[in-house]
Amino acid sequence: MALTERDIPFNIVMGVILACMVPTGLLLYLFVQDSEISHHTTTLVILSVVFVLVTGLVVAAVCGYMARLIGASNSPISGVGIIVVLASALLIKVVTGNEHETNAPALVAYTLFTAAVVFGIATISNDNFAGFEDRPVGRCHAVAAAGGVDYWRGVRVDCDSAGVAGDAAGLRV
Repeated sequence: MALTERDIPFNIVMGVILACMVPTGLLLYLFVQDSEISHHTTTLVILSVVFVLVTGLVVAAVCGYMARLIGASNSPISGVGIIVVLASALLIKVVTGNEHETNAPALVAYTLFTAAVVFGIATISNDNFAGFEDRPVGRCHAVAAAGGVDYWRGVRVDCDSAGVAGDAAGLRV
């Protein structure tokens, strides 16, 4: 196997992901430090970084898979994003308690900012995986349900010659 065909080792991937959480935490800290909810800064930032890490992974997996399967224009980012905003609001409500009556604008702003970070992860995942749609293997999986015909391009896709077993999505191509 050529050197360019090797996967990046898992410990390097995890190291980069965790290193990316440092600037994410810094952004969240700088956003909340001078606001009305700054007395919750430490708890909010730590829980928000964990939230971004876990939720970002799930959202990236869902949106990236759908982008590869059916294209980036049909990605579920908006629907998943609503769930992310609601989950972020719930997390922030748990941390701040009953402050929504006095600090509503700051809470809403921080909720949307935290959700925006997860949206960024989703859109990057979309862009990265949407490119696979045009490659033979990705196209075979994407058009399997259409009987092997890529109606967008108006051509029949020969999945067997592309190195795909021919049974994508449980249907014969």
